[in-house]
Formats: sequence, structure tokens, C-alpha cells
Amino acid sequence: VAAAPVAAVAAPAAAAADAPAPEPEKKKPAKTAFDVNLESYPDGAKIKLIKDLRGVTNDSIKEAKELIEKKGVVAKNLGKADAEKLVELFKANGATASLQ
Repeated sequence: VAAAPVAAVAAPAAAAADAPAPEPEKKKPAKTAFDVNLESYPDGAKIKLIKDLRGVTNDSIKEAKELIEKKGVVAKNLGKADAEKLVELFKANGATASLQ
């Protein structure tokens, strides 16, 4: 009679050990590289935008000029701080820019 309570107590513990552990939620890794997209800018701001782009990316004058003139993605794989800084510099010059 004494063995019966021990077996009854051991059975729930064994059942719990056989149950699969819940899987942890899979989180997406934090984005570390950003692209800066230049959509538009006022006529007189091109030179300032080229200087701002060169200050953050170290592109040559020729590369920076071509990127600003064609618009679209002007800087790729920047760190978050640099990308946000560049967007703010562009916006301060009247341009429309965004992070991607």
C-alpha cells in the first residue's frame, strides 16, 4: 500500500519530462545595414547634397555627383547612425530622403 502513492507521484513527473519543451519564439535579427533613398531635392541644393554625401560615405566627387543627379538609392549598407545622419542632412537642405 505504501508503494502506490510513490508510483502515483512519479507518474506526473515522468509525463512532464516526456512532453516536448515549448520552442522559443524566433526573432528577426535587428537590421544593421541601411540604404538611403533620395527622392527629390530643390534646384539650388545639389552641391550641398554632394558635400553631405561625401562627408558620410567618403565617395569621390564624381561618384557623389552621379548618385545625387540620378536620385534613388545614393548610399548602401550604412550603419544606422550614419544613415540617419545623412537623411537628416538631406532634409535640412530641403531634399526628400528616406531609409530603406
